[in-house]
Amino acid sequence: MQASKRRVLKYVILGSILSAQFLTFNSVKANELKKINNSDSINNIVLKSDNLNEKKHIGWIEQDGKWYYINSDGSKHTGWLNLNNTYYYLDPVNGEMQTGMKEINGYKYYLDNSGAMQTGWVKYNGEYYFFGSDGAMRTGWINDGWTDYYLKKDGTIYKGWLDDGLNKYFMDENGQMRKGWVKYNGEYYFFGPDGAMRTGWINDGWTDYYLKKDGTIYKGWLDDGLNKYFMDENGQMRKGWVKYNGEYYFFGPDGAMRTGWINDGYAYYFMNNNGQITKGWFTEGNNKYYLGNDGAMRTGWQEIDNNWYYFEQSGFMARNKIIEDWYVNSNGVGGRYIEKSTYGKSGRGRDLEYYRVGSGKKVLFAVFGVHGYEDAWDGDAQELYLIAQKAYNNLVKQYEVGTNADDLSEWSVYLIPSANPDGRIDGWTNYGPGRTTITTKNDINRSFPIGFRPYYSARNYTGDSYLGSPEAKALYNFINKTMDGATEKILLDVHGWEDKTIGDSNIASYFDKEFGFRNIPKYPGGFVITYGNAIGAKSVLVELPFPKSHEDILRRDFSGKFSRALLNILLNN
Repeated sequence: MQASKRRVLKYVILGSILSAQFLTFNSVKANELKKINNSDSINNIVLKSDNLNEKKHIGWIEQDGKWYYINSDGSKHTGWLNLNNTYYYLDPVNGEMQTGMKEINGYKYYLDNSGAMQTGWVKYNGEYYFFGSDGAMRTGWINDGWTDYYLKKDGTIYKGWLDDGLNKYFMDENGQMRKGWVKYNGEYYFFGPDGAMRTGWINDGWTDYYLKKDGTIYKGWLDDGLNKYFMDENGQMRKGWVKYNGEYYFFGPDGAMRTGWINDGYAYYFMNNNGQITKGWFTEGNNKYYLGNDGAMRTGWQEIDNNWYYFEQSGFMARNKIIEDWYVNSNGVGGRYIEKSTYGKSGRGRDLEYYRVGSGKKVLFAVFGVHGYEDAWDGDAQELYLIAQKAYNNLVKQYEVGTNADDLSEWSVYLIPSANPDGRIDGWTNYGPGRTTITTKNDINRSFPIGFRPYYSARNYTGDSYLGSPEAKALYNFINKTMDGATEKILLDVHGWEDKTIGDSNIASYFDKEFGFRNIPKYPGGFVITYGNAIGAKSVLVELPFPKSHEDILRRDFSGKFSRALLNILLNN
């Protein structure tokens, strides 16, 4: 542009010499932003002259180092000038082209050294200013297409903290409005998408934080009046399990500390009012729960303080209930309430069976059929075997219906349905093998140590020493094993068919009431009940009434009467 201006100057001087005329410039109305036709080029400068044949020219001219623009009518242009979408400003009085920072009609503009009006960022006297698309200098909030700035009233860039009366903002060392996390003087602050500093709850796209009123991050326990939260050393809101000062706390997906029952996806826990894990026994309403050392709610069978308890799937302790072959009482203490097993072998290798019902500390021991043959008919001890079976089934039913189960849970009842199975099955007489054992021909009921004396008759044979048969030895050992440590001991030896009871009159009275027996309060030498009495058991030999047949036993309900007497003994002792 400078070269063009120099060419114009030369032509003006030459034209001046040739025409010997004074140059005069037409004045132009000072309409701002007047657009000169693009066809009016720098080579067509208009010089007003009396010589009508002289060529007219328009465009830029320089005079005394100052630039002017000549319109097509030869006048000086004043005010705004648009050449090919570049704007210039010429003094409204003398038409001189302006440069630098100028205030025009109350607005500031920047015109560079060529006079062109600037837009966007301009560095002037070491400071940056921003000029809009109309060229006017901006103040206040602006966006340059990339980011936001705040410009002071003089147009310079604001830096540092900015409070506009509604919000606080942070303008960095370049004046750019910051968003997201900003570290300032060792503290972190968070600014939203609008640049405003946040307080209270915020989420940065990854996790939650709580910011104080001054914008700094809150750390530690936070109570917002509704819930408690825990913000860790980085200020992040914690979820799930948190260990603090040796105690565990649980925070939900919303970060709120949980109390009461919670499930962490693996187990249930109960958190007290302080949010801490409850451990050990816990009662809620009518239900009891057990929470382990880790606080997890226990279910199923649990051994606690040497007792077994059962906890349902919902966690509450079971009471007065049969679970598989176990029974739990009103205190929740459980034991295997039924058991069928053996305590030894007979002389011919048969299993010596027993049944157990209950698992209490009190023990009732009832033995049937020490004589395989009694005196009604051959093999009549089979009737005693059947009565024992029915007595067992009746006790099991008491637990199942639950009517007397709680009281019965104090007891362990051992029933031996056939103490001499070889005699019952293989025997042939009530005066020898059958009544006695087969292999040793011993009368088991006269073979026990207390008051023992030898018998040599076929009906009552014992030999020279007590416990002379495998069956007697096994029975003796099993009585001792089951009675050991019992808090109550009762021993029954069930026979047929002499219609009486022998031994403890109190226990005998339950059978006397059912059958109309008479009791003989004695303990004959070598008898099973005599040994039982010696070890502290209330012992009775029960001689059931003489029957005519199996049908007679059923008709007279021997098994029912025996079971009722047995049940009343358990309920009242």
